[in-house]
Amino acid sequence: MNWFTDLFAGTGVAHSIFIYAIVIAIGVILGKVKIKGISLGATFVLFVGILAGHLGLSIDMNTLKFIQEFGLILFIFSIGLQVGPSFFSSFNHVHIGSGNNASFNRVTVRGGAEALFACGRDAEAIC
Repeated sequence: MNWFTDLFAGTGVAHSIFIYAIVIAIGVILGKVKIKGISLGATFVLFVGILAGHLGLSIDMNTLKFIQEFGLILFIFSIGLQVGPSFFSSFNHVHIGSGNNASFNRVTVRGGAEALFACGRDAEAIC
């Protein structure tokens, strides 16, 4: 039963994950509550997390750093999945009023090539 006590009052990784799970579960449950037709949804997870921190719940710093980096990776990945297909398909279309995207692509590629050339010639100046 020592592991069970450590889960609630310990300082290890299991305790940190348990705190995250409780905060997220309570936040999701409270986020489904509607008052006069309005619910805060996933925002309630943030409020429950703020309340948990105010009440003194703390987690392991190594676990915190991992969760922060993993969350950022998932965020960037999800944005890439959502925007990626339209980003690359926009290179093939000409938009009204903005000119030809091919000229923009040429300018961008030329600027990148010039920057790489400058870094190769005088690495201390720019890079």
